Amino acid sequence: MKLGKIVKTLGVVLVVLAVYLGLLATLIYFEQAAEDPSITNLGEAIWYSVVTMTTVGYGDMYPLTNQGKWIGYLFILICQVPGDC
Repeated sequence: MKLGKIVKTLGVVLVVLAVYLGLLATLIYFEQAAEDPSITNLGEAIWYSVVTMTTVGYGDMYPLTNQGKWIGYLFILICQVPGDC
């Protein structure tokens, strides 16, 4: 494998990871404004995103704010792109 291809692949992985972490942080930020949020920390946000992206949807955690729900929709749409999830 050539070094250029490795660097390009690493760059893509880092961008995807940055977007994912940004969505998680934004989800936590918006959900802290809710009265009794079920998503309050990074671990809960990761759990919610994984359960949402794999379409399991246990229902134990869910966003209460409209912004949080839109981020959940983004998690679902991201996994609809072939080859991403």
